[in-house]
Amino acid sequence: MSDEKKSFSDRREFPRYNIYPPIFVNVLCVHSGKKHQAELTNLSESGMSIRSLEDIDFDQPITIYFNFNAEVSEPAKIALKTKCAWSGEDDVTKMKQYGVSFLTISETAIIMIIIKQFGEKDLS
Repeated sequence: MSDEKKSFSDRREFPRYNIYPPIFVNVLCVHSGKKHQAELTNLSESGMSIRSLEDIDFDQPITIYFNFNAEVSEPAKIALKTKCAWSGEDDVTKMKQYGVSFLTISETAIIMIIIKQFGEKDLS
């Protein structure tokens, strides 16, 4: 089958895993210095999707801090260097939704741990 006839999800290099319930993460937009909380909704070895009430600039570096206690004030256990690859609106919640790509490969092992603990394969 040619790439033109494949769906977007069929062309992905890595499968995506839905995260339910969403995990709260802290987002730091590197250039602006803005910090806010977001929800991690799905994850793959190459990136993730987050929902946010705040704006994230396209193609800008972002650091994602995982906080499994859902408390913004808790110290982060994992920090990932990413950049915003796309933006849109969540169909259900109408919140802003962003796709972020990992900037380094070394996070793959951490991501696989999170997927195995929280992930549910996205069959769409």
